[in-house]
Amino acid sequence: MFAPELGFSRKDREVHARRVSYVARMLANHGVSVIVAMITPYETSRQAARAEVEEKFVEVWLRCPVEVCRERDAKGLYARAARGGLAKMTAVDDPFEEPLNPDLVVDTSKLSVRETTDRILKYLAQQHLIPSVAAA
Repeated sequence: MFAPELGFSRKDREVHARRVSYVARMLANHGVSVIVAMITPYETSRQAARAEVEEKFVEVWLRCPVEVCRERDAKGLYARAARGGLAKMTAVDDPFEEPLNPDLVVDTSKLSVRETTDRILKYLAQQHLIPSVAAA
């Protein structure tokens, strides 16, 4: 685990987001293309990440209703939170602040993993952040 000392509190989530953003910036500064998949339930964390990474930051909101997230929950975190065994679970007893200005919104409840991936790659290619790719 990347940060075993961190939990689900707002402070811990913000610390984790800052750490990940810092590493992403360091890699990007050395010519590495970086894609980060991170749950960032707070707008302040997303804005801090954007400021850290700067001009090549792209915010993709993978929109999905919490009901669908519960159905897909491979780790059983939503069930555990519902039983009271996990505090500060996003969208259960801790808020999820919808992004104010994401660069791309993809509703994953309506698309397959492949379709979601294709949309993201197409957007990144349109922004000249990656080479154009042919759809599989």
